[in-house]
Amino acid sequence: MSETDKQAEVESCIESMKHDGFSVNLNNLLFGVVWDGHAGGWTYFDELSHRMYGKRQGEELTDSEIIDAINTFQIYTEADK
Repeated sequence: MSETDKQAEVESCIESMKHDGFSVNLNNLLFGVVWDGHAGGWTYFDELSHRMYGKRQGEELTDSEIIDAINTFQIYTEADK
């Protein structure tokens, strides 16, 4: 996924977090729970990271993918301040 596409995923994640009343920060990314009313909840990070790498939720991410997803979120949110 290109950096532009990754940033678009982060933007979408931020919109969801704000819509659900969460502050946009790393704590809420990692621990804030998305709930669709049907399935069990998952975190914003779970959704963001799996979308960034085209993997289904439940599929294992590599350490590099996890770190990159966190870094992309931090870089994008810091640049937005």
